[in-house]
Amino acid sequence: GANVPALINWPGHVRAGSVCDEIVSNLDFAPTIMEAAGMGHQADETCDGVSILPLLDNPEQAVRKSVMLEVGCTRAVVTKDYKYLAVRFPDDVLAEVTGENIEEFSHDATRDVDHRFGAHVFYPGYFDTDQLYYLTKDKHEQINLAKDRPGVLDAMKKIMTDYSKGLPHSFGEFSS
Repeated sequence: GANVPALINWPGHVRAGSVCDEIVSNLDFAPTIMEAAGMGHQADETCDGVSILPLLDNPEQAVRKSVMLEVGCTRAVVTKDYKYLAVRFPDDVLAEVTGENIEEFSHDATRDVDHRFGAHVFYPGYFDTDQLYYLTKDKHEQINLAKDRPGVLDAMKKIMTDYSKGLPHSFGEFSS
């Protein structure tokens, strides 16, 4: 999942029992460990993560405003309040997909429904190409607000477009 707890134990650096509700990514662990060890990354190296060391001193000091996720034909942008998911099949799959047969496909663009792991059962918006969830009140992503909050949807799409710039493969209207 994309919303899972993490535990950090570092005596002398992390106060026991402290809680942090800021957004972090598993991509942030490597730069954090490197910084803690006194090693930064080289200027010519690409690193998608950021050090979360500032959070260890001040759990309310955000180190990022959002994170992008990607699995198969789905990309998501998560902020503290919202999660936007975009499902964009490649053109060859789109040629096969219709409103009547969309439920035959999984988000990896195959007709192997076993790849869904039951997600289509637990998430009512699974087959929606644009999904927007207000995580503050809907942490289980049951109510798709994409049609009800166009301003938020546009803002989240802008964030996704910014993340997508420079990525090596196209993704619907978010391609660079």
